[in-house]
Amino acid sequence: RQVSTQSTGSNPWEKLLDATRWDIIHGGVELVHTNIHVAKHFIGDRIEHAMTNTDIEDLVRGAGAVCSMKGKTVGGYRDEDGNLYAVSCVCTHLGCHVQWNQAEKSWDCPCHGSRFSYEGKVLHGPAVSDLDVYLLPNTPIDTTAN
Repeated sequence: RQVSTQSTGSNPWEKLLDATRWDIIHGGVELVHTNIHVAKHFIGDRIEHAMTNTDIEDLVRGAGAVCSMKGKTVGGYRDEDGNLYAVSCVCTHLGCHVQWNQAEKSWDCPCHGSRFSYEGKVLHGPAVSDLDVYLLPNTPIDTTAN
């Protein structure tokens, strides 16, 4: 018996599963737009972060930022107790630079949406590997200094 290739219109998933559903004009425009966005962040964030003059030691309690540490660009965060954390700012998915999300206390990749904890652990993919971590002494801020 031959299986019909003609749709009967009774399958609710038919439109979604149709191999010809992609519109080359609109889909192509969206593809170009998305890749321009990724390229902007891949290149632009590197330039912006290379020019950062925030030293990791200058981070205040509860703050995070892409900053410099001994001449290297890193993601830095100082917790409420004054402990300092440093991670690579290069996303392990495809290499864009992550950005600090102050509200969530996380490192977020603007290119494909990966998210990492302030300690560099993957919270949400597509990245599957943690950010590299830089070990440094957890030195609280001296609150007695004027």
